[in-house]
Amino acid sequence: MCDEDSLEDMIQYELRSARLSRRQFGALSLGAGAISLLPPLAGAAAEVQESEVDIKTPDGTADAYLVHPSRGAHPAVLMWPDIYGLRPAFRQMGKRLAESGYSVLVVNPFYRTKRAPTAAEHADFEDPATRAALMALAGSLTAQTAVTDAKAFVGWLDGQPGRAQTQDGHVRLLHGRGVDHAYRGSGP
Repeated sequence: MCDEDSLEDMIQYELRSARLSRRQFGALSLGAGAISLLPPLAGAAAEVQESEVDIKTPDGTADAYLVHPSRGAHPAVLMWPDIYGLRPAFRQMGKRLAESGYSVLVVNPFYRTKRAPTAAEHADFEDPATRAALMALAGSLTAQTAVTDAKAFVGWLDGQPGRAQTQDGHVRLLHGRGVDHAYRGSGP
């Protein structure tokens, strides 16, 4: 009965029954070869251009990362990083969005205090000194600074070649800390 089979016996049975036959292997190889000959998908990752940019704001010069598809006009995304600031992880996220057809501006929200990077790579928030430094940076931001910055960044993006208006004419905001609520409530 079932009690006579051990777990090891059942695992060995599954491994034996999951093997590919020569015929199945040949069919899979032929299929994979045929797929490799097909042209790339229309929605495949676009070639992008990346650059570090400085943007004049009423409070100073903000450093940011701009990435966009190499050809054509594309809707814009304004990306606000988290408390660790502008860093490789956010550049990578911006690049993935650009490869999907967006012009992406990833900003350093702490430019008033420090150019990026504003935190050490792999900074540990559990470390009291690191936490204190990051909280001091975050404490320098207010709803008003978010609105001021968003207006400056959107204005800068609107002036860039290759930046298409979205259907409703808005730049998409990606971030945390309620920046979109402050920005959206600041004007018409």
